[in-house]
Amino acid sequence: MTRSTEGAHAIRALFGVGGHDFSFGRGCRNPWRMHATMANGPRMKAARNIIAGVLFGYGFVSFLCFLVLSMMWAGAAPRQPNEALGLIYRHNVHGSYSYFSAFQATACWLMFTTSIPLAFAGLFLAPKKNVTGMVRWYGARFRWDPDDPGALMKWAAITSAVATPFFVFFIGSYIIRGLNEVGFVMNLG
Repeated sequence: MTRSTEGAHAIRALFGVGGHDFSFGRGCRNPWRMHATMANGPRMKAARNIIAGVLFGYGFVSFLCFLVLSMMWAGAAPRQPNEALGLIYRHNVHGSYSYFSAFQATACWLMFTTSIPLAFAGLFLAPKKNVTGMVRWYGARFRWDPDDPGALMKWAAITSAVATPFFVFFIGSYIIRGLNEVGFVMNLG
């Protein structure tokens, strides 16, 4: 064998072309695709279902917490900035402006900007089967069946939804105070 044919045989063997059988579990001949085989195993599906449920549960309830807190704080906040109290960050509620403190502004920003993406990440990450879809230049539509035989994602989402208010109201307040102390303040405007 010449040097160039050795390289060609190595490439054929690596990508599963030709008569070589390099099995990497479940008949996967391509080591580059080995991760796809392992990602569909029962343990990986269970882990993905749990992670997807936690993300979706947190995202959904965190968004509801954002709505409740934003409406409560906006109703109690002054309509003009009050520098003596530190209420200087303008918050827009459908054209009506009120002024929040650094804590309130950062809390609303964090809950709004993390809740929706994490809920969608949970939906995207969940294992699916029987996926059908249609993609057009103006949009896409997909249908699938959840691949969650043990209902792990449902119970993870329920557990996460119950734990989210505790995290948002107790642990989150320490995180936001720490961010504000180092000068990190974000505002939805």
